[in-house]
Amino acid sequence: MTTGIVAEFNNLDERRYERVNELLNLYQNPPKGLLLHSAGPIPGGWRVVDIWESREAFDQFFKDRLSGALKQAGVTEPPTKQDFFPIHNAYAPKPNLLSRLTATVESR
Repeated sequence: MTTGIVAEFNNLDERRYERVNELLNLYQNPPKGLLLHSAGPIPGGWRVVDIWESREAFDQFFKDRLSGALKQAGVTEPPTKQDFFPIHNAYAPKPNLLSRLTATVESR
């Protein structure tokens, strides 16, 4: 079942987030089963919102790649919030813009 995840970290900031992505080689080697990844700052930390093909796909990615990358980047505390939920509907009116969102945001 397609699964959403919302995770919030108090001990994660932009620098560490980018370091985790670098260690994961996220853009050149995307995780199997990841459909959508988004992240950004919140007061006192960082929020990640993902959509995965299944909870099992996320769990495998966490075990095989993410847990080690987080530790290596100095993120040693677990998320302060982590919620999984079944995706009933997802809609992207301009899906061709999603892969370019980072570049669009950075160019502002």
